Amino acid sequence: MANETIHHEYSISWSALFRIALVFVGFYLFWQLHTVIIIMILSLMLSSALYPLVRFFNRKLSLTVSSVLVMLLLIIPIIISIAIIIPNFIDQFPGLLTTLNAIFSRATLLPESFRHIDLTQYAENGVSYLVNSSSKITGFITTFITILFMTLYILIDSNRLRSIFIEFFPDEKRDQIQRLIKEIYIINGHYIRGNLLISTICTTIISIGLLSLNIPYAIPLGIFAGILDLLPLIGALTGAIPALIIGFAISPTTGFLVLLLFIFYQQVENNLLAPNVYKRLLDLSPSLSLLSVLIGATTFGVTGAFVALPIAASIPTIVKFATRENIIKKRVSI
Repeated sequence: MANETIHHEYSISWSALFRIALVFVGFYLFWQLHTVIIIMILSLMLSSALYPLVRFFNRKLSLTVSSVLVMLLLIIPIIISIAIIIPNFIDQFPGLLTTLNAIFSRATLLPESFRHIDLTQYAENGVSYLVNSSSKITGFITTFITILFMTLYILIDSNRLRSIFIEFFPDEKRDQIQRLIKEIYIINGHYIRGNLLISTICTTIISIGLLSLNIPYAIPLGIFAGILDLLPLIGALTGAIPALIIGFAISPTTGFLVLLLFIFYQQVENNLLAPNVYKRLLDLSPSLSLLSVLIGATTFGVTGAFVALPIAASIPTIVKFATRENIIKKRVSI
């Protein structure tokens, strides 16, 4: 049989090349502007969480006054908490170091080198690091204030911003896009409010539990666990570490009881709180949730881990909606 050479001809249209180029340009711009994009995402998430309260006040007040009032209700407790917690923490910090040094020196479970560790030296190094990182702290505060102002602007001008965004779509698709925006707002709003509620419950339960076990500085440890519980999946584990170290340093029995306390709370959160608070809005499998958090944390740090789940939950909603409304073409010719 004679050998036959089969020639395959491949062709690609200029429009396909243009789309591919747009994808690369989009990724490049996203990476260059990722800080601004993260600020926008956080502002949109916060505004979606506050919007029901704004709408409640808007029954009697103007939208601007309602938005400012809600932001003040958010900001004033934060300022008061900072004004109370930080001075007390500074005053009690030397006593905390003395107490921890005494506990560690008597801890029989800890290695000899760890029992004679001087926490004061580590604290001084930490203070020096904070002083040298003043620019980062200033940047964090600036970003936080920017998010608050951006959230206020979105709340005040939400109708006009929505109208501008919808103008990019054909007339026959605008009602569907309105519904899509509403669905995403519901997902993000419930997630933020639910996360804050669960974090508050975590702080309360852990603080009461640690107080009942006579753990030193139980309330600060409970607040620390509650704040880290805002981070999905990994926050609860890392939030338990300081309390566990102090518990096992006091005695093996105390450490084991602290461990049981955190295991008990995790069971309550996973089986009772989360299913009822989130109401299945985050319809993601555990493996996909973990993958989303890891990608977010690796790419954008703590902020990325926080926003990963609602973004991941919004993507199937967008894809299903786009497919249902035939916004995405099923056939792309190349």
